[in-house]
Amino acid sequence: ALSPGESVHMSQPVGFFYPPDETTPRIFLAGGIGIVPLMSILRAGSERGEHPPTLLLYSNRTAETIVYVRELATMSGATFHVEYFLTRDSAPDFPAQKKRIDTEALHHTSKRFPRANWYLCGGISFVRDMRLALKRLSVPEGSIFTESFF
Repeated sequence: ALSPGESVHMSQPVGFFYPPDETTPRIFLAGGIGIVPLMSILRAGSERGEHPPTLLLYSNRTAETIVYVRELATMSGATFHVEYFLTRDSAPDFPAQKKRIDTEALHHTSKRFPRANWYLCGGISFVRDMRLALKRLSVPEGSIFTESFF
């Protein structure tokens, strides 16, 4: 919590984050509050009746910091699935992998969805690391869309 008079540093989002179409499978990689723009895409597509296959890999420090967990649960179904990753919490009652999103998870996902568009959103180091890992996995540059914040 902040005390009165403390400073807060903010920045505008930086990146290119516009879906080229609504039929290609989508992989969303969210770090913490980076879920917000992805939720906007999910909600807008749902309102338009667009439901391309979508997988969300969602990384948070602890289970308590996950936002939209109930809404994401109601969205899960035939064409949408969430995989949670926790980096600082074991949360034995929460269905999450206890690690960062790593090359192994990205490799497995790229094999399941070889022609997907990838949407990366989170802190600048998260987006940088995910983008570099995807490039090492030979994901085409034109299939990677990023949004980051400081």
